[in-house]
Amino acid sequence: VVLLTGAGGSIGSELCRQIIRLDPSALILYERSEHDLYLIENEMLELAQKLYPEAANRAVPILASIQDRNRMEAVCRAFAVETIYHAAATERYEDGAVFSFPG
Repeated sequence: VVLLTGAGGSIGSELCRQIIRLDPSALILYERSEHDLYLIENEMLELAQKLYPEAANRAVPILASIQDRNRMEAVCRAFAVETIYHAAATERYEDGAVFSFPG
C-alpha cells in the first residue's frame, strides 16, 4: 500500500501515473484540494481499468491536509501503509514566499 501526499499537484499526479503502473495493492491519494483530488482520482480509475480490468479500484482518495498529524496517522494505520511519497507543497507560507530560508 502506497500513500502519496499532494497527489493532485503537478509532481504528485505524475508520481501517481508512475506508481499505479507498478501494481500496488492500493494507492492512497492524499490531497487537500477537493478539485485536484477529484481530477486525479478519475484519472487513476481510468488508468487502472485499462491496466487491471479485474481489479481496477486501486486508487483511494483521502481529502485531508498533511498538517493534520492525527488524520495522517489514522489513515496510515487504517490502510496499513507501507510506503509514503511526499509531494505536497509545504514551501508556501502565508506571506506568499516560496523556499524561504533562514538568514
